[in-house]
Amino acid sequence: MAAYSIENDLCSEDGLRYALEYLLPIVQANSTITYGEIADRLRQDLKIPGIVFAVGIGHVAGTLMNRILEIASGAPLINVLVFNTTRSPGTGVNGYLQDRYGGPLEKKRRDREGGKKGLCVRSVAKD
Repeated sequence: MAAYSIENDLCSEDGLRYALEYLLPIVQANSTITYGEIADRLRQDLKIPGIVFAVGIGHVAGTLMNRILEIASGAPLINVLVFNTTRSPGTGVNGYLQDRYGGPLEKKRRDREGGKKGLCVRSVAKD
Protein backbone atom coordinates (compact mmCIF):
# COMPACT_ATOMS: atom_id res chain seq x y z
CA MET A 1 0.00 0.00 0.00
CA ALA A 2 1.50 3.32 -1.07
CA ALA A 3 1.62 6.06 1.54
CA TYR A 4 -0.06 9.35 0.80
CA SER A 5 1.55 12.73 1.28
CA ILE A 6 -0.07 15.74 2.87
CA GLU A 7 1.91 18.03 0.59
CA ASN A 8 1.57 16.11 -2.68
CA ASP A 9 -1.85 14.53 -2.30
CA LEU A 10 -4.08 16.28 0.22
CA CYS A 11 -2.74 19.77 -0.58
CA SER A 12 -2.53 19.13 -4.33
CA GLU A 13 -4.63 21.24 -6.67
CA ASP A 14 -7.21 18.43 -6.74
CA GLY A 15 -7.18 18.04 -2.95
CA LEU A 16 -7.70 21.76 -2.39
CA ARG A 17 -10.44 21.91 -5.03
CA TYR A 18 -12.29 19.04 -3.36
CA ALA A 19 -11.87 20.63 0.08
CA LEU A 20 -13.37 23.87 -1.22
CA GLU A 21 -16.25 21.91 -2.74
CA TYR A 22 -16.93 20.36 0.67
CA LEU A 23 -16.77 23.70 2.48
CA LEU A 24 -18.98 25.83 0.22
CA PRO A 25 -22.23 24.03 1.16
CA ILE A 26 -21.14 24.21 4.81
CA VAL A 27 -20.83 27.99 4.49
CA GLN A 28 -24.25 28.24 2.82
CA ALA A 29 -25.83 26.10 5.54
CA ASN A 30 -24.13 28.06 8.33
CA SER A 31 -22.83 24.74 9.60
CA THR A 32 -19.53 22.99 10.36
CA ILE A 33 -17.63 19.93 9.16
CA THR A 34 -15.10 17.81 11.04
CA TYR A 35 -11.52 17.07 10.13
CA GLY A 36 -12.51 13.41 9.98
CA GLU A 37 -15.34 14.03 7.53
CA ILE A 38 -13.00 15.91 5.20
CA ALA A 39 -10.34 13.20 5.58
CA ASP A 40 -12.83 10.48 4.62
CA ARG A 41 -14.10 12.41 1.61
CA LEU A 42 -10.59 13.25 0.39
CA ARG A 43 -9.60 9.61 0.71
CA GLN A 44 -12.52 8.64 -1.53
CA ASP A 45 -12.22 11.47 -4.05
CA LEU A 46 -8.42 11.25 -4.37
CA LYS A 47 -8.59 7.42 -4.40
CA ILE A 48 -6.11 7.08 -1.55
CA PRO A 49 -5.97 3.50 -0.25
CA GLY A 50 -6.19 2.99 3.49
CA ILE A 51 -6.77 5.65 6.11
CA VAL A 52 -6.30 9.39 5.72
CA PHE A 53 -5.60 10.69 9.19
CA ALA A 54 -7.73 13.64 10.27
CA VAL A 55 -4.71 15.29 11.92
CA GLY A 56 -3.40 16.32 8.47
CA ILE A 57 -6.58 18.10 7.46
CA GLY A 58 -5.62 21.23 9.37
CA HIS A 59 -2.84 21.66 6.83
CA VAL A 60 -5.36 21.34 4.02
CA ALA A 61 -7.72 23.90 5.58
CA GLY A 62 -4.84 26.31 6.23
CA THR A 63 -3.41 25.95 2.74
CA LEU A 64 -6.85 26.49 1.21
CA MET A 65 -7.39 29.56 3.38
CA ASN A 66 -3.99 30.96 2.39
CA ARG A 67 -4.88 30.54 -1.28
CA ILE A 68 -8.21 32.29 -0.78
CA LEU A 69 -6.57 35.16 1.13
CA GLU A 70 -4.01 35.62 -1.67
CA ILE A 71 -6.92 36.40 -3.98
CA ALA A 72 -9.20 38.24 -1.55
CA SER A 73 -7.54 39.40 1.66
CA GLY A 74 -10.88 40.17 3.32
CA ALA A 75 -12.50 36.83 2.48
CA PRO A 76 -14.42 35.06 5.24
CA LEU A 77 -12.24 32.69 7.27
CA ILE A 78 -13.92 29.48 6.18
CA ASN A 79 -11.20 27.39 7.84
CA VAL A 80 -12.84 28.15 11.20
CA LEU A 81 -15.76 25.95 10.11
CA VAL A 82 -13.58 22.83 10.24
CA PHE A 83 -13.95 21.31 13.70
CA ASN A 84 -12.25 18.58 15.69
CA THR A 85 -14.08 15.87 17.61
CA THR A 86 -14.77 18.25 20.51
CA ARG A 87 -16.71 20.45 18.06
CA SER A 88 -14.28 23.35 18.07
CA PRO A 89 -11.78 24.59 15.48
CA GLY A 90 -8.18 23.46 15.85
CA THR A 91 -5.47 25.76 17.16
CA GLY A 92 -4.29 26.43 13.61
CA VAL A 93 -7.04 29.02 13.18
CA ASN A 94 -5.55 31.21 15.93
CA GLY A 95 -3.08 32.90 13.61
CA TYR A 96 -5.79 33.71 11.07
CA LEU A 97 -8.04 35.15 13.76
CA GLN A 98 -5.19 37.22 15.19
CA ASP A 99 -4.23 38.48 11.75
CA ARG A 100 -7.83 39.47 11.05
CA TYR A 101 -8.83 40.86 14.43
CA GLY A 102 -5.53 41.84 16.01
CA GLY A 103 -3.25 40.39 18.62
CA PRO A 104 0.39 39.49 19.11
CA LEU A 105 2.35 37.29 16.72
CA GLU A 106 2.69 33.89 18.33
CA LYS A 107 4.00 30.43 17.45
CA LYS A 108 1.09 29.28 15.28
CA ARG A 109 1.45 32.24 12.94
CA ARG A 110 5.21 31.70 12.67
CA ASP A 111 4.56 28.06 11.81
CA ARG A 112 2.11 29.07 9.09
CA GLU A 113 4.65 31.49 7.63
CA GLY A 114 7.39 28.93 7.19
CA GLY A 115 8.15 26.97 10.34
CA LYS A 116 7.76 23.24 10.84
CA LYS A 117 4.10 23.18 9.89
CA GLY A 118 4.60 25.46 6.88
CA LEU A 119 5.68 22.65 4.54
CA CYS A 120 2.26 22.27 3.01
CA VAL A 121 1.88 25.99 2.45
CA ARG A 122 5.27 26.28 0.76
CA SER A 123 4.71 23.27 -1.47
CA VAL A 124 1.65 24.75 -3.15
CA ALA A 125 2.46 28.46 -3.11
CA LYS A 126 2.31 30.35 -6.40
CA ASP A 127 5.60 31.13 -8.12
